[in-house]
Amino acid sequence: MQNTGAIKATHVAVRFKAYYSSMGNNIFTEPLQRQRDYCAPDIPPSQDWSWDENGKRINLKGLRDWTVTVEPHTAVERELNFGMAKPTDAEIIKWPPVDVIQNNPTLAVTDRIFPVVVGCIDYQSGAMPEKHQTGFIFEVQEVYSDATTSNVAPTLVHYGIDLPRERVVVTQFFFGQGKQY
Repeated sequence: MQNTGAIKATHVAVRFKAYYSSMGNNIFTEPLQRQRDYCAPDIPPSQDWSWDENGKRINLKGLRDWTVTVEPHTAVERELNFGMAKPTDAEIIKWPPVDVIQNNPTLAVTDRIFPVVVGCIDYQSGAMPEKHQTGFIFEVQEVYSDATTSNVAPTLVHYGIDLPRERVVVTQFFFGQGKQY
């Protein structure tokens, strides 16, 4: 998280949810809609929040977020750890697509998945009591060789095959990061 403003961001909380995206035209709009749906419910107004002596938010009815303060022109690292259940049959993507196989019948068809992480950063800024929010959307993909190689294009993750950390690529969703205000 980077605060590019001139005023510190206080009571910063990160909310996120991971899911498997299905292939189709909805891939261009689905992550944005899921991010809006997930982040739309209001966090209780600031006067209803409880804070301990270290500035950590408490008593938030099920949200497992922690809060921090991010000073102006500084960054704070936050690790997003998440587990995902086994994908449903509808979330498993047969790759390559049927039309490609018809033109190249010798291609092997594999099961793939497309994990996406949607979320938002809620915060307060200065003396303004209203909630501020910045959205984010990340795609989780794999590369066939070392992820640090600049000319390697990421692809869908092979389902059921262990993926070494050095082949995992996390990128921002190309079509936007969601609502910001």
